[in-house]
Amino acid sequence: MNVGIIVYSHTGNTRQFADRIAEALEQKGHVVSLTQLQTDAPVKPGQAQLEGTFALTNTPDCTDYDAIVVGGPVWGGGPSPVIVEGIGALQSIAGKRAVPFCTMGFPFRNLGGTQSLRRLGEYLRAQGADVQEGHVVCRLFHNAAKDMLSAAEAIASSL
Repeated sequence: MNVGIIVYSHTGNTRQFADRIAEALEQKGHVVSLTQLQTDAPVKPGQAQLEGTFALTNTPDCTDYDAIVVGGPVWGGGPSPVIVEGIGALQSIAGKRAVPFCTMGFPFRNLGGTQSLRRLGEYLRAQGADVQEGHVVCRLFHNAAKDMLSAAEAIASSL
């Protein structure tokens, strides 16, 4: 299966999770293309809430993907506006399986992670994707590296 991973990472933590997902998918024999979304101006969590403060410069063409995995950090209790903008810009994802993922600093998923997955799923469904179960990795008071590996394996097994 040809899988596209689309990720936005502000600090590198979410990119690390995306890399673990890519490795797990490749170990299962999938072909993986990873795109880290870039913006035309630096984006800080507090500034990104304002519309028009940035534009994406590298939205991938999803035509050749059989499935997509999409993720970003939790900001202010919800998904980063950069990944939300990225989902809105994706073309050719209707009917394809999609798995959302996110990372967060807080130790409890109900402090933004669960809501972020739900909202990412809603945005993906609005684009016509067949949304699969998503995954959250929390950093504070958790073994984030171990949790990333476990969640990456679950994502790879679901596709």
